[in-house]
Amino acid sequence: LKLIYVLRHMGHDPEMIHEARKLLQGVLQMIPSHIFVLVSLHTLTILTTSSLLYVPQQIHLLIEYLDDPRQKIRLLALRDLRRIVEQSSHHVDPQNLPIEKFIHLLEDTMI
Repeated sequence: LKLIYVLRHMGHDPEMIHEARKLLQGVLQMIPSHIFVLVSLHTLTILTTSSLLYVPQQIHLLIEYLDDPRQKIRLLALRDLRRIVEQSSHHVDPQNLPIEKFIHLLEDTMI
C-alpha cells in the first residue's frame, strides 16, 4: 500500500507512468479489497492528470467502476472523473461520458 502512495509522485516521467500504470492495473485485478481499489484508482487518476497521458483509458476504467456495488468506490470514481474533466477538459471527449449513468448513480445515492 505504501508503494502505491509513492507511485503518485512519478508523474514527471512517461516511462515511469507506463510502468506504474501496469503495476496498479495488476493490483486492481489481484487485490479487489476496497482500500486497494480506492488507493489504486485514485493514484492512476493523479498520474493521468499530472501527465495527461492515458486520459481516455483512465476515463474508461473509472466508468467501469461506476457499476461497483461498493458506494465508496462509485463515489471515488465520480470524483476522479470530475477531477480529470476539470484538469484536462481539452483531452476529454464528451461522447465518452455516460451522462445518463451519472444521473442514475446520483439518484441512487440520494435515496
